[in-house]
Amino acid sequence: MSKAGSRRPPEWTALTTPENVDEIHRLLFAGLGPRAVAQKVQATDPPMFPGTAILRIERWFQRYRTAFILPERMREVLMAAKERGVTSVRRKLDLIEELEDLALEHRARFRRGLAAEKEAPLPLPAVTRLAAAYGEALERLARLYLETGLIQRMPRRVTGMVQDLMGNRAVFEFTEEEAARFSKDRLLEGVAHSSSSPVTGGGASSDEAEGS
Repeated sequence: MSKAGSRRPPEWTALTTPENVDEIHRLLFAGLGPRAVAQKVQATDPPMFPGTAILRIERWFQRYRTAFILPERMREVLMAAKERGVTSVRRKLDLIEELEDLALEHRARFRRGLAAEKEAPLPLPAVTRLAAAYGEALERLARLYLETGLIQRMPRRVTGMVQDLMGNRAVFEFTEEEAARFSKDRLLEGVAHSSSSPVTGGGASSDEAEGS
C-alpha cells in the first residue's frame, strides 16, 4: 500500500523499522482503531516504542490515520466507483466526514458525562442519553463505511457436521456467499432441467427393458 504520495513521514516512523511501519499502516487501513493498534504494538516483548505511553502512541496513529490512511482509502473508493457515479459517492464521503466529527463530539461528551457520574451516588439519566446518541452516530457511520467500501464486511461462516450410520462424522464449513451458490432453488432448477431433457440415442424405456 502506498503511503500518501510525497507527504513527509511522521517522526515516529524513525523510531521503528520500515516493516513495523508497514504493519501499522496495514492495521489502520484494515479499520483497526488507533488505540487498538497502539495497544497491540506495545503488547509485544519488547514493546515497539519502549518508554512511550499508549495515549501518546494513540495520538500518533490518529494523526497518521487522518493524514495518510483516510485519503488513500477515499482514492480507492472513488476509483472503484467511477462506473456507479462519482457524485453519489462523494456525497456519502462528505457525510462520512460530518458523521466522524459528530461521533467524536458525542464521544467527548459521553466521557465527560461518565466522569461526572463517578461522583454521583446514582447513574445519571443524561449519561444514558449521551451513550444512546453516541451509539446511534457510530451505527450510522458504520453503515456508511460498509456502503462506500471504506471497511469490508466480514463473511459469515456456517459450520455443521454430518454423521453416517456407522458413526463416522464429517465437519464442514462454508460462507453465506458459498451457500448461495448451492441454494435449494438452484439445485432444483438443475434437476428439473436434466429431467426434462429428451432421451437420445434410441434407448428403451424402463418398462420395455423389464419386458425384454
